[in-house]
Amino acid sequence: MRTHRRIAVGAVAAATAALLTLAGCASAAPQSDQGADRTFRYIYNTVIVTDLDPATHASSEQIVLRNVYETLTNYDAQAGEVVPGLATEWSASDDGLTWTFTLRDDAVFHSGRAVDATAVKESIDRTIELGGGLSYIWDSVNSIEAPSATELVFTLDYPAPLDLVTSAGYAAYVYDIEAAGDEDLAEWFNAGNDAGSGPYELVDYQKGSDHELRIEAFEDYPGGWADDQYTAVDFIVSPEQTTSWQMLQNGEGDFIFNLRPELFNEAKNNDSVNTFQIPSFTNSFAFLNTASGPLADIKVREALSKTLDLDAVAKLMQGAGTPASGMIPEGLTGHFDDLGITADLDEAKRLFEAAGYGPSGQSLSLDVTFEEGNENLQSLATYWTSVLAPLNVTLNTQALQWTAVYDQAVSPDASARQDIVLSGWWPDAPDANSWYYNLVRSAEPPVWNLSYLSDPELDAMIDGLPLLQATDEQANLDTQRKIQEKVIGEHIAILPTIVYNYQRVMNGDIEGYVDNPLYANVVDVYKLKNTAW
Repeated sequence: MRTHRRIAVGAVAAATAALLTLAGCASAAPQSDQGADRTFRYIYNTVIVTDLDPATHASSEQIVLRNVYETLTNYDAQAGEVVPGLATEWSASDDGLTWTFTLRDDAVFHSGRAVDATAVKESIDRTIELGGGLSYIWDSVNSIEAPSATELVFTLDYPAPLDLVTSAGYAAYVYDIEAAGDEDLAEWFNAGNDAGSGPYELVDYQKGSDHELRIEAFEDYPGGWADDQYTAVDFIVSPEQTTSWQMLQNGEGDFIFNLRPELFNEAKNNDSVNTFQIPSFTNSFAFLNTASGPLADIKVREALSKTLDLDAVAKLMQGAGTPASGMIPEGLTGHFDDLGITADLDEAKRLFEAAGYGPSGQSLSLDVTFEEGNENLQSLATYWTSVLAPLNVTLNTQALQWTAVYDQAVSPDASARQDIVLSGWWPDAPDANSWYYNLVRSAEPPVWNLSYLSDPELDAMIDGLPLLQATDEQANLDTQRKIQEKVIGEHIAILPTIVYNYQRVMNGDIEGYVDNPLYANVVDVYKLKNTAW
């Protein structure tokens, strides 16, 4: 599968130094007795679940699973450092090939089984063996041993910062592989069960429902429970942001992960809520179908790339996004300030006409999909449609549930796939490699390579990055630049568009929220307190 990356802690720390820890402001108080409803209601814009198996999931489920499962370590984005999780301390040998973790002795799975070193080893071994999702984070690992109940030893094939790997937002979860008994574990997970050790356990999963998931307090969680904490979380799907904002104002919600600018500005003038704008590591792309349809012609892809004025798109977003420069967001090693897309409508017209399209040629119709409720992508689609219309190019845009967008993009029937997918990406760990391996490297079936790009030279460069990251910083940077130049400039397979600024709204009685760009859109509900109780 995938090779390991070297994580640039200093770059992440610099980028996240301005993140905010927010205290709640006064609002109408709910019932304050301990028997009152203590449910935190998280409002999301689209279907959350594509996979509930902690070994293989790779999408929005993170907002739920980070509250249900634990990892050996966690990444503190504000401090730019690794902090304890299930492990209290860890060390590496001088050659970086052996890592030893000491575990807490009080952790217990929701199944009742102790979280000891053997259980952790079994969990990570299963994740590695399945090789699904983002399990490539473990590719440096040769073997894992459990000499005692609280000691876990990793032997690596090459030096790697394993404490950062164990902090990843995906594929680093520890879970009880025995929880399903004789049932198939993956099927058991996706039926709505969990095997975590986190503060909450999954109690209800209604696939396709607007109340998609509910998690409730795990009574035996070692940290215990205070009267001002939330003992349950409902995850609510509301594609229409006006409805989401009304729900929060009516007391039917507590957190909206993102609001479009006009609603966000309205919320800023409402004393009963907290509003905050946070820079992110999440960026959006236009994935161009390089394998079939009209975009298989590179002239057409090049023409499209000349029609995007990202400054104009960012202006439409009113602070919710900034123009992307290259594939990697600022703050991560691999970001370059001079790889942005430049609009040139005259050149676009010439290229379209050279391909037989444009005002003097055939009309061109392209199918474009993106997830419903994503106002940033809606703004991009609306802008792009208006710019292309005078060039005799029609974008047939559809806002769909993410599962529908994805299912079409990875259809076994290549002719059924859309011409353009507008979608975002965020990291699994604080580095750039997940963008390259998932979005660029050849893959059949495509999984996340939604441009269907296939280039053995690119694959070799991506596979060679881990060694460079561990041994040669400049060569690492040079290779990352070459990868991006080939993808954006030579192949014109993926067009980086916007880096998101999240515009979030939260019930004003809540304090303790910290936004961590590594764990995109996750609310660590256990750390929240309601000051009105």
